[in-house]
Amino acid sequence: EVVEKNMKRTESKKQTNFEAQHRLGNGDLRNVHIYSSPTIFHNKKMLFSTIIDTTEQHEHLIRIKQNEKNLKELNATKDRFFSIIAHDLRNPFNSLMGFSDIILRNIRQNRLDQVEHHVNIMNKAATQGSNLLNNLLEWSRSQSGRIQFAPENHNLFVIADSAVEMLTGQAREKDIELAVDIAPSLGVFADANMLHTILRNLISNAIKYTPKNGKITIHAEPVKEGINIGVTDTGVGIAEADQKRLFKIEEDFSTPGTSNEAGTGLGLILCKEFVEKHRGKIWLNSKVGEGTTFAFFIPEK
Repeated sequence: EVVEKNMKRTESKKQTNFEAQHRLGNGDLRNVHIYSSPTIFHNKKMLFSTIIDTTEQHEHLIRIKQNEKNLKELNATKDRFFSIIAHDLRNPFNSLMGFSDIILRNIRQNRLDQVEHHVNIMNKAATQGSNLLNNLLEWSRSQSGRIQFAPENHNLFVIADSAVEMLTGQAREKDIELAVDIAPSLGVFADANMLHTILRNLISNAIKYTPKNGKITIHAEPVKEGINIGVTDTGVGIAEADQKRLFKIEEDFSTPGTSNEAGTGLGLILCKEFVEKHRGKIWLNSKVGEGTTFAFFIPEK
């Protein structure tokens, strides 16, 4: 078959040199490199061809390219990790130390009216540091392969409600309504800890980029071969150009929240990794000024 195709290609040419694929009788697909040259032998037009099986070389080249890609990702991961430790993780502790000194001075000077204000700032800094540290620990465990993936049947409403309860105080500070629009009996086959982490990060992000008196809805819908879960907010939205930068470890992309909350973008990267552990996918729909929906698909058992 390969030779017949080769003869057709060389009818009007002096020489040919090309790659092709050939399926053997046992069904194996092989990559071949063909060198051909037409000639006249005893007044007969003949085609001399050399066919070299290049399957192993081809597979070796694919492995080299994949290893190169993996190395680039590892370097990006290392750089991002050190960047977060050097800057983002240090900032909350600097705030805690700085404002604790101010509070001590206010107490000594009996200026108690200033204490509550600074304690609130310290609380936000501690919450930010705690969330970031949790994400760093989970991310490092995921990267080192030490995190266990143990999917089981769970009640989705219970997991979502637990994530919401954890962030109720954060939402209350901005007068943001958190709503769970999930059927109380809806089940999901997933790793409960990973699913809780995904929802916690998506809800926390939604709170960060939603202005006061906004609303965030956690919803789910059974679909063919699985379930779609989403977090929709009435926030500031994300520009189309910036949407392409999300979920990428090599992109150092983060913007301040509506109350100037800090972020690293690590939460979304962690969400993507955990969704893909379930062999699912994650995506977003957003329009500037109208809000954002982050949604992900979890396949059936």
